[in-house]
Amino acid sequence: MFDAAHWTDMLVAPQNHQRLESMMFRAVRVGQAVVRRVLAGQEGNDTRSGNVAAEIDDQVPQVVFFLQADRAVGQEHERSVARESADGVVRVNPRVHARRRLELRPRRPQLRRDDSRGRLQFFNQFAADHTNPSYTSVSVPAHRAVIGKLEKIPRLPLALTPTPIEELARLREALGSAPSLFVKRDDAIPLGFGGNKIRKLHVVAAQALADGADTLITTGGVQSNHARATASIAARLGLQSVLIANGKPQDKPTANALLDRLLGADVRYVSSREERAPAMQAAAEELRARGRKPFIIPLGASTAHGAAAYALAMGELLDQMSAPDAIVLSTSSGGTHAGILAGCVLHGLPTRVIGISADDPAPAIAGEIRRILADLEKLLEAPGVFAGAPIEIDDTFVGAGYGVATAESTEAIELCARREALFLDPTYTAKAMAALIAKVRRRDLPVDRVLFWHTGGQVGLFA
Repeated sequence: MFDAAHWTDMLVAPQNHQRLESMMFRAVRVGQAVVRRVLAGQEGNDTRSGNVAAEIDDQVPQVVFFLQADRAVGQEHERSVARESADGVVRVNPRVHARRRLELRPRRPQLRRDDSRGRLQFFNQFAADHTNPSYTSVSVPAHRAVIGKLEKIPRLPLALTPTPIEELARLREALGSAPSLFVKRDDAIPLGFGGNKIRKLHVVAAQALADGADTLITTGGVQSNHARATASIAARLGLQSVLIANGKPQDKPTANALLDRLLGADVRYVSSREERAPAMQAAAEELRARGRKPFIIPLGASTAHGAAAYALAMGELLDQMSAPDAIVLSTSSGGTHAGILAGCVLHGLPTRVIGISADDPAPAIAGEIRRILADLEKLLEAPGVFAGAPIEIDDTFVGAGYGVATAESTEAIELCARREALFLDPTYTAKAMAALIAKVRRRDLPVDRVLFWHTGGQVGLFA
């Protein structure tokens, strides 16, 4: 077996121990009985998974068993992992299975728990075909030192309870879905109507406090979720907030604009997106001249610190469930996407992170994500750790433009509400869910489990 996070240049034969030592990997032999118990699906998942975890010393994020006898783990096996499934493969997440009563999930229908006899037949046939089967693992440790640095980044002294993960069983039924569907409910963060911006500001605003700031300045549209989140955090911390909004003030404020006013934000309007950054700088200079200490938060809090919040969130997710095969989320300014992708890299996960653009073309968003990842490398003092991280963006669901509903996004809002009492916002999550629905219907996600990361914004339904 080998760890799912390994790369092409790490492919080794079980017999080649000198190469193993030269690459500073640790070969671990897992007994046939342990593998047989995993395949047989006998009672006592905790004992079985504990045995596996003990042998690998809980140092890899995911273990993949390959039933190969005295042969090299080859490129075809690596590709099987990357493509999510292969015959004769069982995945184990030791971080979860060694500590939780969770089922060890196989990767093929013929290996499922409801067919243990089939699994034993599969194993016995394999053993009969190969005289001396051995099971060797090459473990590639997760980036634990970097994770340690990540976890030391200051955060606000506010309780941010892990957001729930729920299975979308009725939505799956409506779609005739092959993969199981889950949702990570960042819309349920209690402070300031929640959402991904509150999670990012949990780290970014701590940076502002460390700098001695007394005013937070940021920007967005008139109905910006990020602006509302920034005003919420400022109010909670006893700070002032200045919001630069592109657009015209509403005669009767609604939704986020109403909340901005209730939160006591100083909202200043500009006519275009291009004017926002200069207006923030002008506001900061004005406040400094008055003896204040402003702190500018870029659009969407899409900075290295904002991304760090979502890299940390991946650790939160792994404490709740084993890694999903794919994560689908809305992406725009790139910070949330970059953070989740960084978390997957640091934990050594093969999870696909699929961002659905709410506005810009995929190359533009990908460029921003690369920039944020580069800045996060500097923050974590880990040069190159995210180099080559796969950035996957689908920009085919934008429709007529930012914030303009499509037939697909409208269907997604209604379907999630009626099937799961799950509310999406028209600008971001509705289009991301529309993409997920379309991909499931087209069978474009040939995996077992897909998680939709709900980034909030449902206040927009009342705009």
